[in-house]
Amino acid sequence: MICPRCGAQVRDGAPFCPKCGATMQGVANTGVPFSGNMTTGAPNTGIPNMQGGGNKNNMPVILAIIVSGAVIFLVTFVIMFMAFAEVGPFAPTPSPSPTPTPTVEPTPMPQPTVQVVYITQPPQAPPQAPAKTYTGGAIPNPSYKRYSSSEYGFSCNYPSHFSVYNDGGNITLYTVQSADGSARELIAATPVGNSTVSSSLNSYISDHPGNISYKTSGADYYAINIKNGATEYYKYCKFKNGNMYWFEFISPTAEHEIYDVYINDIYQSFNIK
Repeated sequence: MICPRCGAQVRDGAPFCPKCGATMQGVANTGVPFSGNMTTGAPNTGIPNMQGGGNKNNMPVILAIIVSGAVIFLVTFVIMFMAFAEVGPFAPTPSPSPTPTPTVEPTPMPQPTVQVVYITQPPQAPPQAPAKTYTGGAIPNPSYKRYSSSEYGFSCNYPSHFSVYNDGGNITLYTVQSADGSARELIAATPVGNSTVSSSLNSYISDHPGNISYKTSGADYYAINIKNGATEYYKYCKFKNGNMYWFEFISPTAEHEIYDVYINDIYQSFNIK
C-alpha cells in the first residue's frame, strides 16, 4: 500500500503508516492510493493535500512542538521546585530585627557623709536616787509571827521584829510595836453586846479625827483608814459568832508606802474559826 499522506510504501494490512503515523484504514491493497480527502472524505480535486505535503516539510514542525513542550515542562518544573524550596525570588524576606533599646543607667544618689565619733571613755550611768531610808523601824519585806487566841478562836499575824507592848487596854488581847514606838499593832476581840457595824464604825471615826482616805463596810465587817497629820490609823473589824474581832495598825504617815504592805499582809492572815 501507498500512504495517502506521505506516499511511503506501507505493508499491506498495516493499520498505520510507519513513517508519518497516518491511518491506513480505507486504503486499498491494490497499491492505488485512496482518492478521497482523509479528513472529510470528499473526492480529490487535484489541489495538493496540505496534510500530505510530504514528510520533509512536517518533521521540523513536529520537532519544534516537542522541543517547546519539553522546554515549557522544564521551566515549569524549575519554577515549582524553587517555590517549594523557597529559593531564588521565592525566598522569604527576613523580618528586620528590632533595634535594641539602650539601657539607661540610674544616676547614683550621693551618699551622706557619716561622721565617726570615737568614744574615749565608757558612757556614764545616770545618777541613781539615794535609797529611801525609813525611820521608826520599818523594814521592807518583813517576816511575821502569828498570834492565836483559843478563847475567841481566831488568829492574826504581826511583824516579827515588833516587840510586845502593854497598852493597858482591857479588851486588847495582844499589842506589839516597833523598836522606837512609832508603829504599833493591836489585836483584840470582845463580845458584840449592843454594837453594830454602823455604830462601831461611827465610834471609831469620832475617836480618830482626820482625813478618811479609805472606808468600806458590809453586813458583818468594816475597814477604814484615817490620816491625822503625821499619824495614820487603820482598822479592820469582823462580826462573827456573837463577837467582834479586829486588828488596828498605827504608823507614821511619812512611811505609808511600806506600812501599807504590812497592813495588807496582816489582813490576809486574819482568820476566824
